[in-house]
Amino acid sequence: MQKLKKGKIKKTNLYESLSEERQEILSRLKQHNWFNNSNDNIKAELFSLPEDFDGYLVDLALRKDEFGNLEILEIEKLGIGYYTVITIFKVRSNLNNEVSTYEYVSGKYGSNPGYRGILFLEVNNKIRYFILKRSEKFAFGGEKTFDSLGGFILYKHGQLANLPIKVEQEIKRQLGLKNIVIKRFIDLGLMSPDSGMVNTRVSLFGATMSIDEPEELKKLDNKTITSTKKISFELLILPIDRLNEYIQKVDDSYFLACIARLANVGVVKI
Repeated sequence: MQKLKKGKIKKTNLYESLSEERQEILSRLKQHNWFNNSNDNIKAELFSLPEDFDGYLVDLALRKDEFGNLEILEIEKLGIGYYTVITIFKVRSNLNNEVSTYEYVSGKYGSNPGYRGILFLEVNNKIRYFILKRSEKFAFGGEKTFDSLGGFILYKHGQLANLPIKVEQEIKRQLGLKNIVIKRFIDLGLMSPDSGMVNTRVSLFGATMSIDEPEELKKLDNKTITSTKKISFELLILPIDRLNEYIQKVDDSYFLACIARLANVGVVKI
């Protein structure tokens, strides 16, 4: 809205100021009846989102108009946080014509927002140790849990670019070490942690490095790291012969999925 000298209010078109990328997303969304039927305030709310929500918008534009005996009628409401969006749709059943709502949760970076995995340490070309984190989780009200390594990647044209390099950079950042060199990177595919409510598919990985690269990594075992993440965490360097023990202890779904897939390709034995 722009105020003129005579006190009149001039309406501005939100869509005219969109970036080229947002204009492309808008053109895709306009192909869906449920978007066109949605309230103008909902549309304005979508395209007022910060640029780092483009991944969410691209995924939204890929949604079908009808599936699972449901016709998608419109977006009824949005719940927008700093990291996630809850999108609530009005839908109609093709079986009994009943109108109700369905919703899902999406990260702002889209359905493939990042990666999680396990770092192994080799001695004489054999895996001897694995690394875990332990920290108090905000979502659990401060309960301390075990955690795998990983993080978010900003949306880049709907894909994760140079995933092994990004993993190496994130490990360096989280551990506070600059000289880590990943010897072997194992792409373990995707995992959906909760396909009923969340559209997230996280990339899984396994990675190995020599225990002698760098020497200071040995000094990090059981150390609390406070400078590289908003919530401090403990770093655990554990002998590989304790892996089965920690499979029973760790609730982190990414860790367990990584172990299952690494065992399937013969990298670890359980």
